[in-house]
Amino acid sequence: MPSDCVFCKIVEGKLPCYKIYENKNFLAFLDVNPLHIGHVLVITKKHFKDMFDIPKKQLSKIMSVIKKIMVGLDKTGFGEGYTLLQSNRHTGNQDIFHIHFHIIPRKKGDHCISFKKIEKPSEQQMQEIANKIKNSL
Repeated sequence: MPSDCVFCKIVEGKLPCYKIYENKNFLAFLDVNPLHIGHVLVITKKHFKDMFDIPKKQLSKIMSVIKKIMVGLDKTGFGEGYTLLQSNRHTGNQDIFHIHFHIIPRKKGDHCISFKKIEKPSEQQMQEIANKIKNSL
């Protein structure tokens, strides 16, 4: 575990959190800088840098935890809908380099997250892009 990782410090109990859920592999807690009331972070207890670093088995298991948290959140009334967000690498807007998922309750018209659209590619460009990604798998 990197000594400067905020999430590792939370897992080790060196920093406090508002814990929502915990098991032997994962921890869920309230985001201290929420985009909306009830904004939860779900992390691995073991340090994995990002989606490229986490083993498939751990990824599968964390998704089950995320669903459990979302179902619980839905019962609270904090959200009418939910945004699940996970960023990778600096350019992808990852700010803490320990894999984590944001579960953000949403209300109609809250505008807490907006996606700026790029100029729409032509149909030919779309096909070329799709083929390039398909061929890389």
